[in-house]
Amino acid sequence: MTKKVSIITAVYNAEAYLERYFDSILNQTYKNLEIICIDDASTDNSATIIENHQKDDARIKLIRAEHQGYTCRNIGFDACTGDYFTIVDHDDWLGKDAIEKALRLFETEDIQASLYQLNYFFSEENNSILPLPQKRIFTNLEALDLSMDWKISAFGVYNAKLLPHAFTTSTKFFADEVQSRVLFHKCEKVGISDGVYFYLQNDLSISRTISVRSLEKLDTHLLLKDYLIDNKLYDAFSKKFQLQHIKIWIGLLNRFLKEDTSKINENEFIRSLKQKRPSVSLYEVLSSKFSFNEKKYLAFMLIPFGIQFKILS
Repeated sequence: MTKKVSIITAVYNAEAYLERYFDSILNQTYKNLEIICIDDASTDNSATIIENHQKDDARIKLIRAEHQGYTCRNIGFDACTGDYFTIVDHDDWLGKDAIEKALRLFETEDIQASLYQLNYFFSEENNSILPLPQKRIFTNLEALDLSMDWKISAFGVYNAKLLPHAFTTSTKFFADEVQSRVLFHKCEKVGISDGVYFYLQNDLSISRTISVRSLEKLDTHLLLKDYLIDNKLYDAFSKKFQLQHIKIWIGLLNRFLKEDTSKINENEFIRSLKQKRPSVSLYEVLSSKFSFNEKKYLAFMLIPFGIQFKILS
């Protein structure tokens, strides 16, 4: 009997994307699937679209949630009965043989996670695959290291034995990014398959629309630091963590200056951004552990906020 793969998808106001999603999932070359859709109190026709597909395909399970945000995936994890699980976002889709190719790697390698290749999809004319590392099989710590600045994607098929580590209690934006690193850490080995995950770069997505809540990305990143410290890993990853934290902060300031902020409280955003500003010492800027290009990011944090504002404007 073939192994069952549980697909977990949190759905919120996704009526514009669900037909493409279902076309991708229902036509997978690998057929033993459990498709768990958690409708997170959508106010559009998302639930109706799922119900219509459910009538034609018994593999689909619809679960209704009460607008829980990131934590609604936990409901899907609880409902999993598969030997493996994979997360697919409601506005994304898979290559038709993505799951088959991911499972094939489990047959040839002693791994606990088989990742997809990530296609950043802007349009048919504008999309690109995340460059692959030199090798395709990693220890858990190698995968964790590569994920610190997302040199590898976390989208993939995971052994269901890892499910207890997939749950998140945080409701902050990007909480799933912490949980992805936890999953890598709990693996023994991680591989990258030939299957493709199409990651829609949608300017209307909640996570890509600038708001005061966007600043939660910094808070979430600090949750990763807590996890690394608790597991005695921070010393090994402190350099990459610090650089990534600075890049996130600079990225948020840059977005504030370049994007439409008419719908947000600008004073509140700037006040919060200043409060969350990473601290950097001159000693760290002069430290030999950072390359010249890396030191430029650290040195930028020594500049007063008002001048930083003008530089990026």
